[in-house]
Amino acid sequence: MFRMIEKMENTDNLKPHIGSILIAMGTVLLFIGNGAALGIADNYFLFFIAMISNFIEFILTKKKVISIDSTFVLAMVLLILTTLFIIKGTYDHGSAMSISLYMMLIVSISLVRYNQIDAKIIIQGMIISSVIFSLLIIFFGEEYLYKGTSKLTYTQSFGKHITFEPNYLGVLLTAGFCFSVYNAIDDFQNKRKMITSISFSMIAMVGAFLTGSRSAVVSILAFIILLINFMKSSEVKKRLLLLVGVLLLIGILLVVNKVIPESIYQRIFENSYMDNSNMKRIKDWDYGIKIMMLHPIFGNGPLKTSDIMIKNYGFRGDVHNTFLTIGVIYGIPIFFWFIIYIINIIVKLLKNNEKTLGAIIIAMIIEWNILACQYTVTTWLTIIVAFIVMNKNSDVISDQRYSKRMKNKLLRRL
Repeated sequence: MFRMIEKMENTDNLKPHIGSILIAMGTVLLFIGNGAALGIADNYFLFFIAMISNFIEFILTKKKVISIDSTFVLAMVLLILTTLFIIKGTYDHGSAMSISLYMMLIVSISLVRYNQIDAKIIIQGMIISSVIFSLLIIFFGEEYLYKGTSKLTYTQSFGKHITFEPNYLGVLLTAGFCFSVYNAIDDFQNKRKMITSISFSMIAMVGAFLTGSRSAVVSILAFIILLINFMKSSEVKKRLLLLVGVLLLIGILLVVNKVIPESIYQRIFENSYMDNSNMKRIKDWDYGIKIMMLHPIFGNGPLKTSDIMIKNYGFRGDVHNTFLTIGVIYGIPIFFWFIIYIINIIVKLLKNNEKTLGAIIIAMIIEWNILACQYTVTTWLTIIVAFIVMNKNSDVISDQRYSKRMKNKLLRRL
């Protein structure tokens, strides 16, 4: 009997959930999908099965412990889903279905309390997906005229001949680069794994540059600067600076040898950040705030923000901002709730010495501020990974409390 009690107190024996493996598989197979924005609609079956397996596990398990952070997530999810039922009129059912699947997936993950192994599996899925896309772009990518501009960019048409949107692809490749570096630092003592992770980061970086996504380039640079600033270990910092030097050298060689086409170089480096498209983006944000105020409490529903702008103001544009888009669709309460939650994630990660992951979230916020990423797989999986990692301490405390209750219960029976 006492052996049983001792076994309960051991919470270090972590095993992955089936759901995290399915999520990783769905992410890896994004390249065969038919969605330009790389959303959950691509391979939704695997994500849906992951969600169902999580709910089944929660129902069958006797140990049901919900942390404070999980409750916070549940409240946000319920608010978002409530708006879908309250709003009147027609809305885009595909968008509504996508956000509902994301929200239910997050709920299911919070209920079964994914662990660090699950986080690593999901991270690995994003890294492999980014490497696959990068290799496809490098060897089979085609240069084409980006819509609404006079600039050329690279992307990959695959599967059902859908051209993946370069900026959303850039978001995935940015995450792949950042998480590869995250793994390299985590596997600092294992040279083979570290070299593999560094190789993946280089491939993802080249792919990100080839997309011509300026937000991806800015996010990657921001991540590197933050990471160097956060690092306290002199040995790790030296290796990180060496890695940055190697990456810069590779970038220079790629440009000099025209592996990165001149059009991409011009788009990223030559007076590209004060052009008409970025100046118009400021107007997009301004009109985004205006249409958010049309229905401030429950939002306009999951409609295309471009349609809302045209209908109400005759302005041709798009909000081009994840946070503002969430406010437009779900209302100001959800807008502030989401911002508070992201800030809460960053503060907890930095406080728990998860500074590399904190740097990733901050870098991705740059992407989220420049693009409307509310339906992309990358956005929610990044948040899910941060959610799992930042709750590891509270999960241990919960496990200890549960073990203590069960220990006392068994002792009373004795």
